[in-house]
Amino acid sequence: MKFTAYIANEIKENNWLNEHLVIVVPSQRATKYIMAELARAYNKPIFSPTMITINELIKKHAQSNLLETSRLLLSLYQAYKKVEITEHQSFEDFLSWGPMLLNDFEEIDRYLLDTNQVFKNLKSIKELESWTLEGKELTDAQKKFMVFWDVLPELYSELQLILANKERLSAGMAYKKLAENTNVLFQQDAETFYLFAGFNALSTAELQLINN
Repeated sequence: MKFTAYIANEIKENNWLNEHLVIVVPSQRATKYIMAELARAYNKPIFSPTMITINELIKKHAQSNLLETSRLLLSLYQAYKKVEITEHQSFEDFLSWGPMLLNDFEEIDRYLLDTNQVFKNLKSIKELESWTLEGKELTDAQKKFMVFWDVLPELYSELQLILANKERLSAGMAYKKLAENTNVLFQQDAETFYLFAGFNALSTAELQLINN
């Protein structure tokens, strides 16, 4: 049985189809398939349930505080300019690695990771990668690279502070915030019933959101 048919049958058998039902799906594509299966299961005109993607759910409860990637990169560069290192790169050079670092920060938030432990482990890995069996001294480029890894915790914290002062959130922060306070999902309707359907790879924040 297809998962969409299974979901439709569960909704019908448990009498979940009412104005309080909200079906959360991974993408818009899934909505039309679930609606088709619901129509097939009931075989009559039915009340159309609210269907929303997980990203739309997060965005809805982040209200207007979510920042788009380009503005997040500007905030990250602003944070980078504040950390104490010998020489800061230009914004053009920053763009060669800034998006990747921003994505890593997003993953840290979405997986509710211990930032201190994450950065400690990353630094250890990079130290091992830079170490040579011959015991040769690190080049200037390698030393600069290692210094950068030293300031990652400060850079992450500075970005968080900048966004907090602006009352803005990254997507990862929004996922984390909602996972840690699911009560806001029921502010408008205490009887809301959320049905998460079609997910096969969940971040820790998403899993915590569903379990709560």
